[in-house]
This record gives sequence, C-alpha cells and structure tokens, in this order.
Amino acid sequence: MFQAAMQAELHDAFQKSPFDKLSDGNVAEVLPRALTALADWAVAQQRIRLLRTVTAEGVRFPHIAAAYHAALVGRIIAPLKALLDTWIDRGQIDRHDSEHSARQLVAMIMGQVQQHAMMNGSKLTKEQLATYARAGADLFLGGHAGTGQQSFLIRTDGNIRQGSTREHPAPCN
Repeated sequence: MFQAAMQAELHDAFQKSPFDKLSDGNVAEVLPRALTALADWAVAQQRIRLLRTVTAEGVRFPHIAAAYHAALVGRIIAPLKALLDTWIDRGQIDRHDSEHSARQLVAMIMGQVQQHAMMNGSKLTKEQLATYARAGADLFLGGHAGTGQQSFLIRTDGNIRQGSTREHPAPCN
C-alpha cells in the first residue's frame, strides 16, 4: 500500500517540470527566471513532503528512492541541461560539462530552499526565492560566461545584463 501511494505521489509531483513554460532567450535573462521557477516548484508542500518521506524511507524502499532520482533527472536536470546546451551552442556560455552544471544548479537551488522549508517550517517569499535564484545564476554565469572573455553581470535597478572587461575595465589598485 505504501509503495503504491509513493509511486502515485512521485508521478503527481513530477508531472510538470518548472521549465515547461520557459521561453527561449538570452542566458542572462532566462537563467534567473528558470532558477526562480525551480525554487518555487521545489518548495511546494507536496514536494517537501515527498522529499521528507523519500529521505526517511529510502533505506527500506530503495526502489522508491531510485524512482525519485530518476524523476528528478528526467523532469528537472535533463531540461535544464538542454537549456545550457542551447546557450553553449550559441556561444552565450563556455563549453563545459552541461550535465554536471545542471546537477550543480539544481542541487544549489533546491538544497537551499528545501532545507529552509524543512528545517524552519516557514515558507520563503516569492522575493526570497527570486533572490536565491538570481544569486545562483550570477554565480554560474560568473564562471561560464561565453565568448572567451572575462565576463561579469551588471545589476542595475533589478535588471541584469552581461558585460565584459572590454566594456567596463577593472579598476586599478
């Protein structure tokens, strides 16, 4: 009975990907939105409950833990990897192991927001979720910005755009 209920819960929880409604575009604009959607998706009560249960019962029911992992890979990591691959192909981010990056981004965002929900029992605001997502996107883009030049993000009035050291030279010390 427990196993059937868990399979149904897994199916329902992962039925929709947070990336299903994202439009294609520039990495500096889309990645923060994608990670905000992921953060919002990850803190839904259903997914917090499911994570608690899988964590608690994974040793006794390893096939349920494996099914959770497979759903996470198929519905979350793979679509994010596909976005990263698109941006790599366009030269918006450097060539690198996009699957590894997708896993790291998912772990960073989901870990932060789900841990908060599980440990504090309080819900993060939409603004907090967006702040965590923007910070994750900034960190990622700081290390993987494309075109082979040292790039960084410029934040002005909440808007983010990618810049380069050619446009804005570093100050001399």
